[in-house]
Amino acid sequence: MEYTLITEPNGNIITDSSGNILINQKPENILMYINSSQAASLFPNKGIQTQGAQTEVLQSDFTDSEQENLIPSRTSWNRNEIIELIDLYKSHERLFKSTTIKKDKVWDMIAKKLPTHTTEQIKNKFKYLKQKYLEKKDNMGQKSSGAGAIKFEYFFEMDEIFGQDPDVQPVSVASSSRGIQYASTSSVETKENSSSNDEEITKKNDKLKIRKKSKLEKQLSTYEQNFKEREAQKEKRH
Repeated sequence: MEYTLITEPNGNIITDSSGNILINQKPENILMYINSSQAASLFPNKGIQTQGAQTEVLQSDFTDSEQENLIPSRTSWNRNEIIELIDLYKSHERLFKSTTIKKDKVWDMIAKKLPTHTTEQIKNKFKYLKQKYLEKKDNMGQKSSGAGAIKFEYFFEMDEIFGQDPDVQPVSVASSSRGIQYASTSSVETKENSSSNDEEITKKNDKLKIRKKSKLEKQLSTYEQNFKEREAQKEKRH
């Protein structure tokens, strides 16, 4: 049986939180963690430092039928298991983002740390946790909407993973950003319309003033003409 040491693009060895080292078992292409002593024995030229760890029994050492017997048929989760799942996802996050390892393989690695659940149960549970996290974050961002507060016990643990992730954005945040952009555009249009209206009003006022002045001048001219005619008639009488 052949084993390959899995490394990052820069050549660094990939380890979990306990210092176990990631390898690939061929020809089945099974990803697994082994302790540093095992890794140093398999890859003597890689300069792997041992930590005196005890040999770890892996589920991959069992047959398929034996593995099925090891995993009870259950879907319930207690708090400790959920916290462990979140921590495991966090410690494997860089593998999920890797372009050389399939995500299903990473989930299988996590499942080996949670032997009372199947890989599919683990994937579905984390998918549910992420959905509830997004709902809670969306609910926290709603302003004056009248929506009741959503409770999610594992919000802060999930926020440590996705809080700064630009790809994870609640619906209301995206809608708000569009609303702000729209409001900003409308605001500019309103100012432009307001400015345009002010110019039209000014022009109308100027025209009105001209009309009023013209009418007054006509009245004065008529009054002056009548006055001259009356004075001329007086002189004729005398």
